[in-house]
Amino acid sequence: MTGSFDARALVDRIADSRKATFQARRTILSFDEYLSEVGAFPRRHLRNAARYLADVVEHFGVDELKHSGGTLRRFRLFDQAFDDARGRVAGQERVQAALVRILENFVRAGRIDRLVLLHGPNGSAKTSIIQALTRASEVYSQTDEGAIYRFNWVFPTGSVQKGSLGFGGARSSHVGSYAHLDAAAIEARLPCELKDHPLFLLSRDERADLLNGLVAGGGLDADWIVPEVLKLGELSLKNRRIFDALLSTYHGDVKEVLRHVQIERFYLSRRYRQGIVAVEPQLSVDAYSRQITADRSIASLPTALHHVALYETAGALNDANRGVIEFNDLLKRPLDAWKYLLVATEQAQASLDHVSVFLDVVMLASSNEHHLDAFKGHPDWPSFKGRFELVTTPYLLRVKDELSIYESQLPRALAGVHIAPHALEVAATFAVLTRLEPPDASAYPEGVRDVVATLTPVEKMHFYNNGDVPERLSQRERKELRAVVEQMANERASGDHRAALDHAIVQHRGVHADEGVVLDGAGVQERHVADRDVLADDGRHAARGDVDHRAILDVAVLADTDARPVAAQHAGEPDAGVGGDVDIADQGGVGRNKRAGVDARHEIVERNDQPGHRPHAPTAPVFLVTHHDRRATAVKRRSHASS
Repeated sequence: MTGSFDARALVDRIADSRKATFQARRTILSFDEYLSEVGAFPRRHLRNAARYLADVVEHFGVDELKHSGGTLRRFRLFDQAFDDARGRVAGQERVQAALVRILENFVRAGRIDRLVLLHGPNGSAKTSIIQALTRASEVYSQTDEGAIYRFNWVFPTGSVQKGSLGFGGARSSHVGSYAHLDAAAIEARLPCELKDHPLFLLSRDERADLLNGLVAGGGLDADWIVPEVLKLGELSLKNRRIFDALLSTYHGDVKEVLRHVQIERFYLSRRYRQGIVAVEPQLSVDAYSRQITADRSIASLPTALHHVALYETAGALNDANRGVIEFNDLLKRPLDAWKYLLVATEQAQASLDHVSVFLDVVMLASSNEHHLDAFKGHPDWPSFKGRFELVTTPYLLRVKDELSIYESQLPRALAGVHIAPHALEVAATFAVLTRLEPPDASAYPEGVRDVVATLTPVEKMHFYNNGDVPERLSQRERKELRAVVEQMANERASGDHRAALDHAIVQHRGVHADEGVVLDGAGVQERHVADRDVLADDGRHAARGDVDHRAILDVAVLADTDARPVAAQHAGEPDAGVGGDVDIADQGGVGRNKRAGVDARHEIVERNDQPGHRPHAPTAPVFLVTHHDRRATAVKRRSHASS
């Protein structure tokens, strides 16, 4: 048949290409070959998880952006160009810089001793920032510079090796490593599920000699900071017992032991939980162990190992080792479920039933403000405070950043739906205006206080967006206002947002105390509008009522068919916030934000902590109309009318 599809030729081409790629990437190595790689590219192989992430940032580069408050650095990995900008984080340059600075601090310290907690209102890009970083790590791990290795134990069949390992016959006559044996020649293969660094097969003194030799030979700079985990780290319990059993069997001949080592390259992957793991709020511990010598699947192990009790570890911490673990909404979990982080963050260790797991992992987490504020009142807060790096992640305050989200997401989300001209600009403008407050004139130099006090919400918005000063001001007043543009950009965005708590994005102590970064208005999540609304109303200002500062559990504003009173409980509850998730763009895709006020219906939140107290009547209602049933939705205006 003319022009028929030649499937065999296609498969042959694919096979040739895959084999060439496999060999070019040096996927399987013997221990000797791996040491040669270390000698040729020491920086690639002498880094911990924090250095690896810092290298990810450096690999993709940085751009300088002009901003109303000066020049900002934007790290290109957050543009996600390698994925056609899917998952791009709009704005948030200062938050990005704070996160990178923390990684650099870890590198300088030579150890990872803090959990990085991104906190802010729902929909402020906390998860998007973490996912952009981990996605860039996946891409980087596919490059030559991003090569990362673990090792397996390989035991050949009796035809290859006889004698001392219990396969019978005389001593092996096979020369060299067993790493490259065909599958048919391998009797058993034990992977290292914890992904121990291959250099752990050397003793501490041997590693020190290796490092000194690399420095003396010029392969490594003398000021290169070797991570503590590579200087002081040891094999996991399972690998140590295998190593010691083999060493005993071979009467101390370490070369014979290393013949059984197969070095394998692996690639970071969120999908397959390889060095990147996301942990959702749950009640289970994030690691566990089980005995594997009782497993019939490894019955083919040589008799030299049959008497050794081997335990393998598993779970989120285990899978994330050598990479990143992300705790989504960490503070929603019961404290007892993650109290182990007190030790895990400071000592890089987690104790299980049978073993202790030693970790090399960057821990990132997210939380909303209400849960963080509640946790600060907990008796255990002082213990955790010194183990957290707090990074404030506020809403966007620049219209152009907000607009860029809508322009990239809404046409795709609302395919086939006509969007009126300027609708996106109006939506972005409205969203930013709901996040502004009047500037505190008393916080500014005396000469400019009167000017600052007269700024309208729209003028302040334009000032944030492009540094534009009102035309109505005199030349002297404009000059004075421009002089405080940085201070104004770092103002608190809203009482609910905690946008610039203590005027610092990074809150910490100790060795990092000089690394504070002031806040800038930053990004809303780059995801679709909940329930496909072009104008999702900002629930953070909707129907808040007076609840005597108590947190409310998932009180859905505008969520039910019928309006009904919802009384505040007498105790703080998870997900504190009336309509706190009502954001123009969120992180979960279309329809995920189920508490967003998208059905044009409402609930009334009333104060119930005093007998006979009546709910306050709404003042100056503002009416919005959604596309669902065109019914008006009353939204209570805040007392200061959102500056």
